[in-house]
Amino acid sequence: MMRAWENRSDTQVWDEPFYAYYLTQTQRPDPLADQTIQTGITDWQQVVDRLCQSPASGLQYHKHITTHVLPGDSLDWVHQDPGMRHVFLIREPERVVASFNQLFSDADVDELESFIGFHQQQRIFDAIKKHTGDTPLVIDSSRFLTNPKQHLQNVCESLAIAFEDAMLSWPKGLRDSDGVWASHWYKSVQQSTGFGPPPTGVPTLNEAQHEVASRCRAVYENLLTHAI
Repeated sequence: MMRAWENRSDTQVWDEPFYAYYLTQTQRPDPLADQTIQTGITDWQQVVDRLCQSPASGLQYHKHITTHVLPGDSLDWVHQDPGMRHVFLIREPERVVASFNQLFSDADVDELESFIGFHQQQRIFDAIKKHTGDTPLVIDSSRFLTNPKQHLQNVCESLAIAFEDAMLSWPKGLRDSDGVWASHWYKSVQQSTGFGPPPTGVPTLNEAQHEVASRCRAVYENLLTHAI
């Protein structure tokens, strides 16, 4: 999704603005943590101030990870700029668990549940809805991949901006807008040139992974009721 927006003619991308702050606060042993902290903004208020600055021209796309918003962090900034709009991307918890487990196979149930961020996503969604009085846009990954163009057209229409065909395909490789962590996390993204087909089959999960997915299923189904 980030590739789609950064391939527009009018959009600047900021990749995971709170990542460096999150790492300094949690001290999580993360791949490329030192480089992320050195190249990022570790002060929460500085990140928020920059997020709320209206661009001089064109659009800005901010890609967030829900776990980077820590429990004690204020969410008042989400309505500070009236031009800021929020879009949530969701995916079936079973597929999220299967994906994360490839990289965090040693995480216990509670750690994995926290790390995949479903409950944080619900908290942020509720806060934005309360602050703005509007229901944020929600995109379901599997549903989106059945017809990316139509979904992106619908999203652009809802945001009152013009759709561009450039959002549907892009060149392989890294982008200048990718975070320093891209060399570790974005290997499949680097090889992509567009959106792939919707997933098929059922992920194979062990008992602990099934428990995590089960704990997150209610959040997913609630957000799915709002998906376009």
